Amino acid sequence: MDATRGLSPPWQVAPALCFTNPMACFTPRALAIGAVATVGLIASGPAAGAPACSSSTPAPGDTVTCTNGGSGSTAITVPQGTASISVDLTGGGGAGGAYTPAGIGSASNGSPGGAGARVQATLSPAGLSAIAIEVGAGGTGGASGGAGGEYSAVYAGASATPGAAMLIAGGGGGGAKASDTAAAAGGDAAVSTAAGGDAAFISWTGGTGGADGTGGTGTPSCMTGSTAAGAAWAAGGAGGLTTSRGGAGGAGYGGGGSGCDRGGGAGGSLGAAGYLLGSAVFSAAGGAAGTGGTVSSTNGGSGGNGIATITFVAQTYAVTYNANGAESGGTPADSGSPYAHGVRVTVLGNTGSLARAGYTFAGWNTAANGQGTAYSAGSSFIMNAATTLYAQWTAVPAPAPPPPAQGAAPATTSTPTTPTDPCTGLAGVARATCAAAASRTQAITQAQGTRTDALVACAKRTGAARTRCTATANATYRRAVARANGVRTRDVALARCDAKTGRAKNLCTTTARAAYTRAINRSSAAYAYTRARARCTTRRGAARSRCLKAAGARRTYALKVANARYTRTVANQRCLAKRGAARTACRKAASVKYAKATARARAVRARQLGR
Repeated sequence: MDATRGLSPPWQVAPALCFTNPMACFTPRALAIGAVATVGLIASGPAAGAPACSSSTPAPGDTVTCTNGGSGSTAITVPQGTASISVDLTGGGGAGGAYTPAGIGSASNGSPGGAGARVQATLSPAGLSAIAIEVGAGGTGGASGGAGGEYSAVYAGASATPGAAMLIAGGGGGGAKASDTAAAAGGDAAVSTAAGGDAAFISWTGGTGGADGTGGTGTPSCMTGSTAAGAAWAAGGAGGLTTSRGGAGGAGYGGGGSGCDRGGGAGGSLGAAGYLLGSAVFSAAGGAAGTGGTVSSTNGGSGGNGIATITFVAQTYAVTYNANGAESGGTPADSGSPYAHGVRVTVLGNTGSLARAGYTFAGWNTAANGQGTAYSAGSSFIMNAATTLYAQWTAVPAPAPPPPAQGAAPATTSTPTTPTDPCTGLAGVARATCAAAASRTQAITQAQGTRTDALVACAKRTGAARTRCTATANATYRRAVARANGVRTRDVALARCDAKTGRAKNLCTTTARAAYTRAINRSSAAYAYTRARARCTTRRGAARSRCLKAAGARRTYALKVANARYTRTVANQRCLAKRGAARTACRKAASVKYAKATARARAVRARQLGR
């Protein structure tokens, strides 16, 4: 046994005496099998084989495979838009020990090497612009003990700095060359490679290797050694010897196998803290162990190389569409959302038929107030963050005035001027309030012009016809003013709703729209009542009284029903905050309340009509 590994020779008597009296070869110092694992914890790791990787500049979603190549490490750029990094890392397998031909004792096959460790884990890409990869080569077999496999590792950064190792998968230990007199232990890989330890010789019996770390002391008769956990860059435990074969040892992370015919266990551990997402999985499924030498294959077989498979899981983002004040229709639903980072997204059109009174749809914008980036249907953009597209609206211009009557003086014309935006410099609720006020002024001005034209036409009539015409013109004007006021109130309320989120925003939006609908219904009821009263003036006596009473009853009924519908709409929206039976009961209560309110309205109407 090589004294440089920390062991004195396990025998102090002549080889012949060992053959005739095996126990005479045993000394207390030979029990220090754990000392074989002198690889141990190190201050700096050597360069494993530089891997040949399928790509050094992957895109989000790509998988890169790295295999053992030459000297050094390979840097891989972490692509922007990576959500996590999935790593499957294996160390190299240990080589087998050589065949021992018949000599003083019987011929013996060499011991197989230990399998390399395998580590599977998901890492965070936070703060990483690149990672470095090392992939361990399998141990080399020969005419004596097999060499241990080399470790594989993943580092934070573009270089293989030991302190930046995030994952380590150790190599398997080498198998021993068996001998009846002086067994040759399986060799380590290069110093400080986290490979498994050598096999050790204690007479013709010996224990299995210990755990990852400094390695446990094997016990006679092939019993399992220590399984204490070790540290990063640590070696697996050493194996013992049986009567005719090489050293035993565990394979993979944890080491400590139960057989008597393997090389020392492989090391494997986590490195730098702060990168692991969830839990890592360790196993002994790394580089394949090399086979022991036999009479037909004298030298021990080499171990299998390690491999690294790295998947850069892409970040995904959602694209949503916002109605932004629409009174009817629905927002488009993008079936492709969410999208991976860097994907080109095509903007949808107004597929849900969004509509808003007095406005036409004018595309989408990344800001509700139109101050962001504008997009039209069919345009596209690169996805790099969650995106909300707000519907944009353009006010319908007032109709052109009618041509002058025949013989009338032509209307004077003036050079048109480019309108200025009165709300320039404003944003959010302030801009919405300003725009709503400007829209209201425009609508009322248009209504005044319409009423003036109508009153001029009414003046040409006489009697009851003139009365009805004038009442209708005034009622139409008042209805237009009420609607303009309702639109202004609704738009300002919806702008305030945009500052909220989740259910609070939905309740706010529903309430604002329901209030606008109630205002419109009330103005329609007032309009119908005014026109009905005008018709009643053509009657006399009791007929006129009945006509006026009926008009009043219909107006009262319409107002009460409008209030009941508003209350039901808001109540149903509040019910969405509940679940299961509670939501069902809430909706039922809202329906019952609405039914009672409309029943009372009908009763009042019947009483006013004297039915």
